Amino acid sequence: MVYEDNIVLYGYGETHNLGKGWTYRVDRPSAANAKPHIHIDHERNNIHGVENVDGTASHGKTFNDSKIPKKVQKKVKESKDYKKAKADLKNMKKVKREISRRKINLKKRKGRIITAGIFIVIVGVAFFSLGFLPTALLLI
Repeated sequence: MVYEDNIVLYGYGETHNLGKGWTYRVDRPSAANAKPHIHIDHERNNIHGVENVDGTASHGKTFNDSKIPKKVQKKVKESKDYKKAKADLKNMKKVKREISRRKINLKKRKGRIITAGIFIVIVGVAFFSLGFLPTALLLI
């Protein structure tokens, strides 16, 4: 559990030990990557992989590009944090559909405030500042 700006971000930013030198961490969406993504590392063997929870490349990489063993990938994908991040991404897509359905203008402050409310109701926490929210939703 990570605390940021007095908001508890369950499942994000905490490093977990998988054993045999493997660790993983689920990161929340950021300015450079608007999807939750996972880092898998083996420091001793200098293996570092990253991938979005939908299987697309994050930071230009996927787990397969980084030669992360399938059994390690499977273990991470079965984790509670991974499943939460995957559900969050699904909910972020629902937000995008709702914004489109309501024809909300994200260039206007009122539209961004309404969007932030929709985002918090559906996803449960705001990952973005109001100013960054339109850009983040475009990247999903």
